[in-house]
Amino acid sequence: MGAWSLSRRTEPAIRSDIITLRGDIDLSNVHQLQGRLSELETNGRHLVLDLSGLTFFDLRGVRLLESVSEICRTQGVQLLLTGPSMLVRRVLDTAGSRRSIPVLENLDAAARHLRDQASGTP
Repeated sequence: MGAWSLSRRTEPAIRSDIITLRGDIDLSNVHQLQGRLSELETNGRHLVLDLSGLTFFDLRGVRLLESVSEICRTQGVQLLLTGPSMLVRRVLDTAGSRRSIPVLENLDAAARHLRDQASGTP
């Protein structure tokens, strides 16, 4: 059974919640993690998922991210992914998810992206 952890902090300057995921996302735990993520209230804040701590990630994780992305869309906020390892990038690329969910190098890049959007900068 893969182990995972989730931590959350709010960044008011960019109207975002930063969720850091660590460990494995696989068949043994994806439903548990989905339950935790679906409980999150965005309250109008964007959601930034820091994936830099993931050690395993498969297509079940992609489906989870697509589900979270849809929840964010219905709440009128953005989902951004940051810090994916090469393994996570490969899985996202294979599934085609990078076309629908923005993937940025790190948290600083996500903050710039959100600031630029708020100011209308392309």
